[in-house]
Amino acid sequence: SHIHNAMEIGRRAYAKASFDMFDTPVLTDIESGLSLSADLNGTRESKYMRDVRDIDELNGVWNIKIDANIDEKEIFLSGVLKGKIPEGLSIAFIDIPERKAIFDFLEYGIQIMKNPKISYDIKIVIGELDYVQKMSDEILENIPSTFSLSQNYPNPFNPVTKLDYNLPLRSKVNISIYNVLGQEIKILVNGVKEYGYHTITWNGKDNLGREMASGVYFARITSQGFTKTRKMLLVK
Repeated sequence: SHIHNAMEIGRRAYAKASFDMFDTPVLTDIESGLSLSADLNGTRESKYMRDVRDIDELNGVWNIKIDANIDEKEIFLSGVLKGKIPEGLSIAFIDIPERKAIFDFLEYGIQIMKNPKISYDIKIVIGELDYVQKMSDEILENIPSTFSLSQNYPNPFNPVTKLDYNLPLRSKVNISIYNVLGQEIKILVNGVKEYGYHTITWNGKDNLGREMASGVYFARITSQGFTKTRKMLLVK
């Protein structure tokens, strides 16, 4: 088996929604292999292998990140229910990169194909049937369907402008500004960014902090084989 890690999510008596004795940080000695981590009730810091919350609320969403620092590509995930299970409990497994919800995850598990160098995002929605269906639809609707880079706004601009970019999955992204000679003058984004809707700002300066002269500039995004260039006009 290639599985080096398991994690536990759920609810129990005396647990808190925030960090407490029932929440366990990811062990450092498993970082060389496959690991699952949760972000502890939406805090967006994925470093817990156990995220157990209070029993005052049945409905909830758990954000889970899969990391593999080895060359894992095909990963099989499965889950089991433990303890006292509330009647009518529903569970949906949301595969973010594939943009789909799986409602029979506990029966069959799921196989995912993962880029070895980039974390894989999933969400698990647990609660009453109506909540799980509605929340699953809402999560899927809020995942961009394609990569994109918007036209900057305002345009023309002086000296600050913004660009929106969308990522359908966590990806390595580069967004840079070029002059009319094709020279890269400013790197705005260069690294792995999570899926979703993003906005960046350019202040009209280059990498050395020098103010650029009036003229035409180009913003270019590259990510996962996607490339898009936008023409911008700086007017002083």
